[in-house]
Parts: sequence; C-alpha cells; structure tokens
Amino acid sequence: MGLLSRFRRPKSCGTLVLIRHGETTWDAEGKFTGWADPHLSEAGKSQVDEAARALQASGYTFDVAYTSMLKRAVETTWLLLKELNLIHVPVIKDHKLNDRSYGALTGHSVAEFQEAYGAETVQSWRRSQSARPPAFQPDHPYDPASTGRYARWEDRDGNRQAVSLPQGESLADAVDRCEPCWEAISKDLLAGKNVLVAAHGNSIRGLIQAIDGVPAADIGKVEIPACLPLVYRFERSAESGELVPLQGECYSGTARYLPLSGEFLAEPEELKAAQASTREASLRRYGFAGYAAPASARGADTTADESEASAASAWPPAGVWPPVEAEGGWWRPRARAQRSLTRSHGGSTS
Repeated sequence: MGLLSRFRRPKSCGTLVLIRHGETTWDAEGKFTGWADPHLSEAGKSQVDEAARALQASGYTFDVAYTSMLKRAVETTWLLLKELNLIHVPVIKDHKLNDRSYGALTGHSVAEFQEAYGAETVQSWRRSQSARPPAFQPDHPYDPASTGRYARWEDRDGNRQAVSLPQGESLADAVDRCEPCWEAISKDLLAGKNVLVAAHGNSIRGLIQAIDGVPAADIGKVEIPACLPLVYRFERSAESGELVPLQGECYSGTARYLPLSGEFLAEPEELKAAQASTREASLRRYGFAGYAAPASARGADTTADESEASAASAWPPAGVWPPVEAEGGWWRPRARAQRSLTRSHGGSTS
C-alpha cells in the first residue's frame, strides 16, 4: 500500500518566474510604448543576460514559457532560453500579455500632450484604474490594427480568431485582460511544470493581482523593475486541489518594499534601488521629474522614511503614488494559509 500510495500522490506544483522585458530603444526618449514594437536596446540585452545568469546560478529551469506578441518581450524570452540552454522549450505567445495600450499617446512624449489636454489630465493617466488615454487617431503610425499581426491569432489549442484591439486602456483594462492567461498558467503549474513568463510591467501586475489578491486600488503601486526575476512557489490545497502561494523565503527582507508572496532574485538594497529607479522613470515620463514630497508635507520631528510614510495619504497629488519603501500608507498581505487561488482572484477591478 505504501508503494501504491506514493504513486498515487499528486505531483508537486511547478515554480513560476515572472520577468519584465529589458530596456528598449525607446526608453531613453521617454516615449509611451504600449502596443508599439521597438526592439531591445543593447543595454536591454545585457539586462537579460544578467537575469539569465542569476536564474542559472540559482538552479532554475523551465518546461514552458509564456510571452506577449511584442518584440521586446519575445526577444527577452529567446535570449533567456538561449542562455539557459532551453531553446527547445515551447513558447506560447499571447496578445493578452501585451503591455497596456496607450492609444494616441503611443510613440509620443508627455510634453506633446500636456499642451492639448493639460498637465493634470495627462498625469492622471499614470497607472489609473479607470482613466483611459485618448484613442488612436486615423492613420496613427503605431495603431496595432495597421500591422496585420492580430488579424488571425492562433491560441494554444490551435483555434484561430481575430483580436479585439484596445484603443486606449486604463490599468484595470490591462489587468483584466490577463485573467485567461493566469488560468492557463495555473494549469501548467498544477501539472508540475515550471513556467517562465516574460512580459510587461502592467501584464505582470495582472498576474500578481491574480496570485496575491492585491487590492485593485493598490496594484498600480507595485513596481516591477526590468529583468529582475520574481519567483513564486506553490503548494496544492488538500481541500480544493487548487494552487496556494508559498511565502517567499526573503519576505521579511522585502516586505517593506513590496509585500508579495513571491520573492525577487535580488538583495534587499538592490531591490530597493531597482524599484526606485523604475518609479522615477515612470514619473519622468508623466512630467513629474525629480518628484519628492515637499517639506510642508513632512512632520518636523520625523526621519525622511517616516515623513514619506506619514505623508502618503495627503501627498502626492492624484496620479502620483508614494515611494514603494514607505510602510505607512499601503495594504498589508492577507493571511494566505487558508486561501487558494481561484478565478475570483483573477484580476477583477470592479
């Protein structure tokens, strides 16, 4: 009976690694990228190489990979698999993992739109749950409808269908779009497969919301640095048979910066610096260069870290969020021991 019971024991769950693509040739220009399709820059390729070395040194391997239909994510996937000697691994490309669509902003800088729409309106589009940027105008050079690649998309089961192309998305739109991808990924994990997902900041936020149940109002505060692997481990619920995320081993070191059940392959100070850099780049893109809470928002007898936390609810203005290292103004992780991952956690922002 002992031998039989061991054979009947369900497979252990696979490991999930999420990674944001490397830098692109547009990043230095501060352009909104969205569904436009620039290549990785040389710096971006170097970031991918470094991520591959970190994964290899930590002993990670993969059975299947998921990515978007955009070059920067696909190239990141190819380079990772090449460096890991896993070029044979199947790769599923899915438009639902594409970045948030920025509509008419795509290919432009914030300065070009502030005069037409006003600085406050443009800044309100930054990771807004509900606000959508203007739709693509006729003959927009980066309208995905002009490429033809989405006219006949084939899913994993070989079903061909046309893609409903977004004309400009809120963060909620982009996060909701990822839910079917999480359902497919979770099936692979339950089957014991190790899964790599190379995608974009906003689509990764959608997957994180599905896994960790981050409140919709807070998911935009999660900073995802480029090419810094985020590792999730799971167990199978004895009651429901569904996935339950295991708490990352370095949680106590990273909770102050990002309270998730996964763990980044980085030391706490490296993670803090990478997230700060990512945040600053986003703020600059929306016209908030050099953002810092004003002295009037700080208490006279507090340290810099304490003042940032205490000012979180009153500052900054709408569309700009407090630094990720602030401890006072954010959500706290729920007890996860009794919570399994179901469709109800799949990115709903209602």
